[in-house]
Amino acid sequence: MMRAGRARRWFGGLCVAILVLSGCSVELVSANAPDQPPADTQNPTVSPTTAVAGDATPAAASAPAATSTYSKPDNPTEKDLARRSYYADEIEVTTGCPGGKLALDQSSRVTAITEDCHEVRVTAPFTTLLAEKIDILIVEDTASLGHFIIREIGTARIEAPFNHVYWDRGKPQLKVTGFRCVIKPNPVSE
Repeated sequence: MMRAGRARRWFGGLCVAILVLSGCSVELVSANAPDQPPADTQNPTVSPTTAVAGDATPAAASAPAATSTYSKPDNPTEKDLARRSYYADEIEVTTGCPGGKLALDQSSRVTAITEDCHEVRVTAPFTTLLAEKIDILIVEDTASLGHFIIREIGTARIEAPFNHVYWDRGKPQLKVTGFRCVIKPNPVSE
């Protein structure tokens, strides 16, 4: 009987460790605990993105999302995904570009950069970025499945697969080693 209890705790601990390491959250509920109200999920806390090492200035605080008149389709096309307005009501972080460099290291986050930036380095998957001008955009091999809508890019290095990068002006120098990326001038003018 004692071994079964120990095995259950060990297995449960292993499952929790796997979920935590994969980025999932877990709520443990005891079968003997009285009913408790669920945690408040209406107002999750969004922390600001972190600046590149050596920059002591915090990147930005969260900003409320802007309301868009654009109606999102159930099955978005490439043109829908290239629209700034497609993401307008999903923006979680609005930031400047302190020190001229910014690192985006939070998965599944929509970020808007309001200032010109010398270098933006992306290390997290499922990143969506709306930006004005970026001299150097680096999407590292850990940052797959992102959408980057930028008014002007000088240089872009895209190492991760399945990324979409769109720009409005200029002729950026591109180095794309990521598999099945869409890297081209924006087909939508907004």
